[in-house]
Amino acid sequence: MSTETWSAVDQYFIETLGLADAALEHALRESERAGLPAISVSAPQGKLLQILARCQDESGTAQLAAEIQFTANRALGLYGVRSAD
Repeated sequence: MSTETWSAVDQYFIETLGLADAALEHALRESERAGLPAISVSAPQGKLLQILARCQDESGTAQLAAEIQFTANRALGLYGVRSAD
């Protein structure tokens, strides 16, 4: 996929899941201003990492599975593809 497509997917998730975070944006601006390398993950990637980490806690697995399925269906719908369920 092209960089533009990945950026569009990230933007969709940021808007849909409300991942905009003023503190994160400030930290990224300050990191750039300080000359640090741009090695951070996007907000949607960070959310996915958080979900995966929470999967380690068995008590929340069913809820996380439902959240992941819902998010995947919304993302696929963005590009006109429907899931098989």
